[in-house]
Amino acid sequence: MTHFWLRSEDRGDEYRTPITPGGARKLLNSGIKVTVEESSKRIFPTDEYSAIGCEIASKGSWKRSPSHAIVLGLKELDNENALSHRHIMFAHVFKGQKDSTKTLACFKNGGGILYDLEYLTDTKGKRVAAFGRYAGFAGAAVGLKIWLTQNRIGLNRDFQFPSVADRNEILTILEKGLSNLTLKNAHKPRVIIIGAHGRVGNGAKELCSSLAIETTYWDLKETAGGGPFLEILDYDVFVNCVLATPSSKPLIDESSVKLPRKLKVISDVSCDPGSPYNTIPLYDQPNSFSSPFHTIMAGGKPLYVTAIDNLPAMLPRESSLDFENQILDYFVDFEDDKKGVWARAEKIFNDKIRRI
Repeated sequence: MTHFWLRSEDRGDEYRTPITPGGARKLLNSGIKVTVEESSKRIFPTDEYSAIGCEIASKGSWKRSPSHAIVLGLKELDNENALSHRHIMFAHVFKGQKDSTKTLACFKNGGGILYDLEYLTDTKGKRVAAFGRYAGFAGAAVGLKIWLTQNRIGLNRDFQFPSVADRNEILTILEKGLSNLTLKNAHKPRVIIIGAHGRVGNGAKELCSSLAIETTYWDLKETAGGGPFLEILDYDVFVNCVLATPSSKPLIDESSVKLPRKLKVISDVSCDPGSPYNTIPLYDQPNSFSSPFHTIMAGGKPLYVTAIDNLPAMLPRESSLDFENQILDYFVDFEDDKKGVWARAEKIFNDKIRRI
């Protein structure tokens, strides 16, 4: 029998889940066992899983779970030396990121397998499930809020944006800030979104369109020649939604931002610091909801970068439901999939393991 073990998340700012109570019910009805660890942070209360028949386990007990259980989570694990189970999560280790070799060694030491959610693809190489839409929406929102705050009262480390909200709450916050601009006869920010036609870009476009903000959309056609692109400097806010690959080049760099510019905020939704694929090589660590921006340049012409690597966690209910809708059928087929998305993900993992 297929047995999914939904673990609690190690990260304090992670509220999403890959399986909601509704999805768990479908798995149970398909003859799949579902164990759910207790979590005070998960957006769906543990009682909702218990009520439909899921087995409930204590936080972190996946380490003692049966060897055949598939441990399911979202973000990477902390302080592990050996991983013996099959794990499904976003591990952020296949692009040469910092500590990626250490994480892969944990699987090699324990004999476990990693099915990285970022590498579940169809036969054409397209991802079958992603949080991209809400990453783009939240990333554009944080970037705009930083610009509005800096423009109104200046920016400091006291800046806060809700770490848990819903779509309407975020729009209300930003609409208030934009209304203050109108009262002062000040201009709204001009935004450029690069990577505008993918999942992430569409989410950023949705946010800007909902607020009637003047926005320019770039994608493969406009960036085919490679960067850096000095045109970006003419905008107030730049939202980067590009999927970084080995062929990616910087869209903007340290020398270009020293030129005359209007640009004050970069929201790097792609967030690949420490990777050779990074298209915004201006910072080396991701941000968090408690510390949401880097000051790249201070003074009269400031420049800020926000690069939070779990942006959809800001909208945990909507993003969890959206992700589950994309991936649930693949969970149902997990043990029977010998040549599909799970088999392809396992091959990628094995190729990486052989190199360490």
